[in-house]
Order: sequence, then structure tokens, then C-alpha cells
Amino acid sequence: MQQRADAAKATATGNTVCAEITPFYWEIGDRTGVLASGTGGNQSAPAPTALTEMPIASSGKWLFSTYVVEKQLGSLSSADIAFLNLSSSYVNNSSMCEGYDTVSACLAKRGTFGGSRGDSIGWAGTEFYYDGAHMQVLASRIGLGDDDSAKLVADMKIVLGNDLDFAYNTPYLAGGARATAAGYARFLRKLRGGQYPAMSALLGSNAVCAFANSTECLSNYSPINQSRAFGRNDIGGEQWHYSLGHGVEDDPVVGDGAFSSSGKWGFYPWIDRSKTWYGVLARYDTAHMDASTASQQYSYITSGNCGRLIRAAWVKRKAQ
Repeated sequence: MQQRADAAKATATGNTVCAEITPFYWEIGDRTGVLASGTGGNQSAPAPTALTEMPIASSGKWLFSTYVVEKQLGSLSSADIAFLNLSSSYVNNSSMCEGYDTVSACLAKRGTFGGSRGDSIGWAGTEFYYDGAHMQVLASRIGLGDDDSAKLVADMKIVLGNDLDFAYNTPYLAGGARATAAGYARFLRKLRGGQYPAMSALLGSNAVCAFANSTECLSNYSPINQSRAFGRNDIGGEQWHYSLGHGVEDDPVVGDGAFSSSGKWGFYPWIDRSKTWYGVLARYDTAHMDASTASQQYSYITSGNCGRLIRAAWVKRKAQ
């Protein structure tokens, strides 16, 4: 175990991929608790701690999907699955619901392609399209439509447990949550430890291809490859799949099969392919949101690249 910890710490502080990003906190553990932790990144500011609360953006998708799966005891309709693996026809969202009081109020506003955000779009469906409307519509359908941010937390904790520590800045299931690394890690330990048995059994299941601009996948929009819907491939060439509110890092070249749920501003939680270890890399970086140059690569991409190296160091017991 000491070799694993030493390798992970050396990677977090010494690998250039990790050293060049804004300061971060990381930890790795198993179902019993934290096994190693530390900080990394450049010295531009103090690093966050395990208890630093921050917006986690799309990392909240894993929380909501687990809530749905556990509430329904793992019994999902084909429509439920499409909502959770982002392949439904509901792709008309245009913001993170700032300024709207409830889940349904956000859906009633104007959408990206006209009409309201809760409208089905005729040309969409069956193919992966990264958009918050999928989960927003599902939340409304399962009884959360009248919930504001505080009520969302209360209702979700009925299923996920009152011991979880998360909140919502806006009533937006796909990206409005905030949390601490320690709080999210508790969720991962419970998922890993069998306290969410339905979701634990379904990790990686019902996955759809989530990479765009390829004849091998008909995905309409993927943040793995594109910075905008239907845009050119200006981020990278990795080929992942997307399961129920979480990605499957199964690129044939660099993927290791881990399950993860990256947040827009750099929050990166994961469970390894063997479902033995969990990890969190936590930071909040709003400055690097341009994929046009390597130095300005998206925060969620650079966090994922660093987090993957720390994970590899831990598993292989050798600094990466």
C-alpha cells in the first residue's frame, strides 16, 4: 500500500501533465475509507482541501443517475435508460437553469432549437447527445418537477442517504450541484461498498458510443471530441462510451476501462475497472475553457488526463 501511495503522490507532484494545471486536491481509497491523499498542480494559488466546497458541474450526473436507479430498484424502462445514457430526443437545453426556481420552471424556458427546453427534438434520439435536458425531463417525470434546489437535495437524500454532503446552486440535475471532495468520496465509497446495489451492478451497463466525427459512432455531440454541437473534432480523438450518468474510459489506445463523471471546471471522480478503488481529483478552474491550444485545454480534459495518471500509478505502484 505504501508503494501505491508513493507512486500516486510522485505522479501528482512530478508529472508535467499534473504539474501544469491549477492546484488540486486528490484522494484514492476503497470501501473502507481514504488510503492516500495529497495536492498537486502549479503554485498559482493554494490548493483546495478535502473540505473545500465547489461547483462540480457534470459530476452531479452520477449522483442523479444513482438516485434514479436506486429509487427504481434497478428496474429501468427503455426510456429511463435513454434519459440516463443521454440518447433520448430531449436535447433542447440551453443553460444551467440560472435564475429559475424549480426543475419544471427551467424546462419551460426557450430551448436551443426553439420551443421550450422540455420539448422533444424530432431529429434526435437513439444517438448520444451531451445535453442537460435528458435528465431535467426525467426528473420532472419522476416527481421532482416542483422541486427547488433545497428540495432536490432533500428528496435525493431519501434514497441516497442523509450522510451525503452535496447541494444545488440551481435546480439543474445535469450540472447544478456543488460538493466537497470528501462528500463526493463518501458517495463513491457507498457505491463501491454495495450500499447502492442496483447502481453498483449496473456500472458500465447500457453504454452507448460517445465519440463524434467517426464512421464508427453516430454520436451527435460529445465533449470528448467537440467543443460545440456538430462542430469539428477540436478536442481529441479518444473513443469512450457513456453509461448511466457516467462515462466508461474504454478508448482502445489509452483507456483503462474506469468509470468516471468529469465536471466542466475540473472536478474528476472515478471508480476503477475492477471496482476496487475510487478516486477524486478536485479543483475549480474557470479560466481554462478554450480547447484551441494545448495550454488552454478544457479544465475537465486536463483534470481527467492527470487523474488517469494518478490512478495508473496507484494500480501499477509505479510513478507515471
